[in-house]
Amino acid sequence: MKHLVGLSWLLLVAMLVQNCTEEESNRSTGNIQFVFDPGKIADPNGKASAADFPAGSYLIVSIEDNSGHAIHTRKSINLIQVGDNFISDPLPLTSDSYKLTEFMVVRSDRALLYAAPKAQSPLAKYVDRPLPISFTVTENALLEEAVQVVDVKGSNPEDFGYISFGLDIVRKFGLSVFIPDDNSLSLTTAEAFLIMDDDTVHVQDLGAKVNTILFEEDPDDSVELVVIKDGYSKYVKMFTFNQLKDELDGNPLTVVLTQALTFTVDLPDWGGTEFDFTFNITVLHVPVIIHWGDGTSDVLSTNESHYSHAYDGPGKYFVDVTGDLNVIEGLGFYYDDGRFTKIDLQHLKNLQSFGAGYMGTSPSVIDFSQNKKLEVALLGYLPELEQVIFPAGVKLYGVDIGGPNKLTAQDVNEVIDLVYQSAVLNGIYDGYFSVSNPVTNELTGPPSPESIAKLVTLRDTYAWQINPQAIGE
Repeated sequence: MKHLVGLSWLLLVAMLVQNCTEEESNRSTGNIQFVFDPGKIADPNGKASAADFPAGSYLIVSIEDNSGHAIHTRKSINLIQVGDNFISDPLPLTSDSYKLTEFMVVRSDRALLYAAPKAQSPLAKYVDRPLPISFTVTENALLEEAVQVVDVKGSNPEDFGYISFGLDIVRKFGLSVFIPDDNSLSLTTAEAFLIMDDDTVHVQDLGAKVNTILFEEDPDDSVELVVIKDGYSKYVKMFTFNQLKDELDGNPLTVVLTQALTFTVDLPDWGGTEFDFTFNITVLHVPVIIHWGDGTSDVLSTNESHYSHAYDGPGKYFVDVTGDLNVIEGLGFYYDDGRFTKIDLQHLKNLQSFGAGYMGTSPSVIDFSQNKKLEVALLGYLPELEQVIFPAGVKLYGVDIGGPNKLTAQDVNEVIDLVYQSAVLNGIYDGYFSVSNPVTNELTGPPSPESIAKLVTLRDTYAWQINPQAIGE
């Protein structure tokens, strides 16, 4: 049941203005003000206060003379807070009789808060005096009128007797995303999605600030907010706009993300009925939690490294792994049941081995810059791979960058030099390096003669297994 919000309004006639036209020389001109006292609002939930009305709220009114001629149509009038009251800017009117035909209270973002219902409308029964309300402006007179309004929440214009409210009503809320940074929190960028009935109705790139999210759905519809950032667990919140508005009370929604291993599973439509994903994860101990990106999750209760998940259908799924990320030492993604297009490893400080390959698609970048304990990186047959980033000073014992991939000759030369320097400076023997396409046996890049000479040194001096074996011969 819609509740009545009673508003007691004073209509105050200000000083006469003496600049009448010759035709109206016998009529005075005054200023009318709407004075609103929030303390007089009758609300079953208790007394309202000035704080209940957002700063910048204003009035929209329509006024006619007794002949039905429009004097003001959808006139906006500012509201100024004076103490506990709200007083509108003066509205000039000549001394005469008028009818108030439309009356609305609007927030600064054009969100309609309240409206006065018209006679014979479904909501007219909730007010003592529905519109139109007659009043007279006279010289040096203080006119007091009571105008009652009803909350528009859950109603439409027809309920009030209006054809339309005529407002581009904008519903919005603020959203800020934070990530842990040492012992504090820092604002960060992210992606936000609003999902309703499995349909994505809004997508927005978020800046490291208070972002404004427009809400164009029905304010009572249930919507799922999803916030995603690589390297952090997915945030999900179900709400209706009206619930969220009450919860936030004018403040932005604050989201704090948790550090995670994240990757995007890419399952094509093979035309079948099974859509399984498999990967390997080596952990020192448990528990570690895998959130599969489809609303389900698994807790790793053993140290077994082989994990599979059956999805309902093809698509891309944002997977995040949370828990004590320091226990993760190894990862492996192979063949088309291990397809992924993006991965973030920045929080795996103890990652030692990583393998991926022999799949129809792949990430374009694999960034190991924060994995300073990395020893093995097997990246053969990743067709979309364009860049591999290793940390400075890393001690590598095994590397595979065999194609097909999109690594340039310069990229390959830089990786070979990094492996060579690591072996020479740290005395690493019996390592493994592959720069060969397993299908065509072509060299990735190909490497320069200087880089090939380094591979020969690794093979002949440091007993490394080099693929292809005949390199340099």
